Amino acid sequence: MENAALPLHWVNSEGIITWANQAELTALGFEREEYIGQPIANFHADQPTINDILERLKDNQTLHNYRARLKCKDGTIKHVLISSNVLRKEEAFVHTRCFTRDITAMVLEEQRKNDFVSMVSHELKTPLTSILGYLQVMVSKAPKFGDAFFTQALAKTEKQAKSIQRMIEDFLIISRLEEAKLQLNPETFELHVLLQELIQD
Repeated sequence: MENAALPLHWVNSEGIITWANQAELTALGFEREEYIGQPIANFHADQPTINDILERLKDNQTLHNYRARLKCKDGTIKHVLISSNVLRKEEAFVHTRCFTRDITAMVLEEQRKNDFVSMVSHELKTPLTSILGYLQVMVSKAPKFGDAFFTQALAKTEKQAKSIQRMIEDFLIISRLEEAKLQLNPETFELHVLLQELIQD
């Protein structure tokens, strides 16, 4: 285990690191004497997260790909997935067995993608709002000219512009969901009404 490529560490029932392999030390940039014997909480960026991890392990739960953020010696933050369980002897807590997988590059790429989607959506939303405003004025005045085709064309254009507006809102919602910045509020709706709208579009 000492020479394993995957970062590994053990933590006792008091939350103290009792062992770590070289891959773990290298990943975080610490010397062995700086890491072993320290509270594992000292190396977590989010205290509620490590508190939850330790509570789950004490409750004999097994963790699979639990997201966390670890603090490196140079001050940077690593995004990781932690998989862990507890070694017990005669029901007594001996130590945890924690495997850590670095997903920092993936998280940063997701963040860049979400930032791009958010930026593009906002850039499109502003001019589209103006276009919709003018279209609504034109639709309200079109019947006065007595041109049925013109009136119908404007109404369809307004409908499609609103469809694009909803699409932009959906992009923003997805971006916020992936960043965990949006609270979901489930609501009931008529499915057949939605299907009819989709068919008409």
